[in-house]
Amino acid sequence: ILGDDVILKIFSYETLDPASDLAEMESHRRYLDIHTTITGAERIDWHPAASLKVFRPYDEAADEIIYARPDNAFASLTMTPGLFALFGPADAHRPRLHAAGNPEAVKKAVMKIRSKDAAINGYY
Repeated sequence: ILGDDVILKIFSYETLDPASDLAEMESHRRYLDIHTTITGAERIDWHPAASLKVFRPYDEAADEIIYARPDNAFASLTMTPGLFALFGPADAHRPRLHAAGNPEAVKKAVMKIRSKDAAINGYY
């Protein structure tokens, strides 16, 4: 949308069981994520990133840190059409989870906005 400063990604997938190895807890350093659901429903788990153990260190090309899966969600959001959630560099989040215990087809948009705080805090 605006070069590398604002990126829009559209995803379509089936939600995952929280025990799935594909259900990863992640955070980003360079970008803020704004998630909004277009169709379907998904759960997104949230944790303060500083409270988690790093599983895969920061990958600059992917702009992501992957964390070891915590035993329980600190907080969970059920995302349905019309809602949005904003995740910054301190927000570890695990999207793509079953909202109601069963797989569901989801279409969503994620807008990635370059974080000016990341530059100030020396992340890039």
